[in-house]
Amino acid sequence: MNSIDHYIKFSLSIKDKNVVFFDYDYQVIKSRRAKVYRANVKATCERCPQCGFDHLSHNGHYTARVAYPAANASEPVYLELHKERLICKDCGASVMATTTLVDKYCCISKPTRQKIFMQLQDDRTQCSVARDNSVSPSTVCRYLDHYD
Repeated sequence: MNSIDHYIKFSLSIKDKNVVFFDYDYQVIKSRRAKVYRANVKATCERCPQCGFDHLSHNGHYTARVAYPAANASEPVYLELHKERLICKDCGASVMATTTLVDKYCCISKPTRQKIFMQLQDDRTQCSVARDNSVSPSTVCRYLDHYD
């Protein structure tokens, strides 16, 4: 484990072993200055989930930008996850690396959703909760409907 990876995982409270951070910088996203942390997500499967053979080979990466809760609401935090893709040489099925930080097919992290749920318990508007968590008000409304 390198020092950048250890420092970023400690500061963001991330304990997932599949995520390895390698870089960070500032970018302008949605006309706001944001911190962007870049990480590789390693695939852990050794056998193909479709056919069961162990002829998996590397097939590139899928990059996903994920909103993450920030200590300072004026400076949002994003994780740029480079998820490893594998392909089976026998059946042609593809497998993508997964992490416990984000649900499959989702771009909002689980800690961000938990923070939204906690803020919805207070007497605040949906727009202010959305602004603090760098998501849209319709996302907050959707989570509120799901929470009920």
